[in-house]
Amino acid sequence: MYWLVDGYNVLHARTGLGGPDEAGRQRLVTLLDQYLRQHRADRATVFFDSAERHHFPHPPVAVKVRYSASADDAILDVLHKHPHPAQLTVVSADIKDIGRPAQQLGARLLSPAALAAKLLSGTRPRARKPQKEQPLSADQVEDWIEWFQDDDRKK
Repeated sequence: MYWLVDGYNVLHARTGLGGPDEAGRQRLVTLLDQYLRQHRADRATVFFDSAERHHFPHPPVAVKVRYSASADDAILDVLHKHPHPAQLTVVSADIKDIGRPAQQLGARLLSPAALAAKLLSGTRPRARKPQKEQPLSADQVEDWIEWFQDDDRKK
């Protein structure tokens, strides 16, 4: 599983990791790196909305850090280009613009608060599985058929 993390979403969620400053970025990346190395299977990219690159005195091993004008756009770009989006877990508070498209592509979604809680407690986070669409009931199918038939008659 590979994680795509909107760093400022996590830091703005009042998660106990710190604020959206140098210390907060450092703490998030360090804790995530430690956590992922302990579990040895996962890797992550943390995206920050910033053109300015920040220095990490202890470079992370399991975490890449990317700076972009828009973390959302960068995450969506990776999601759309990845050959197997179902292997991705997206950490974002932006359900409409990031969460829904991620789930539609088959990726898992994890809230920033859930990630922070797991990083601070040391337990492995559980991502939500994409929900499958429910099939239409017989009554709903009949309603649609009638609706389209009525539409055909009007022509």
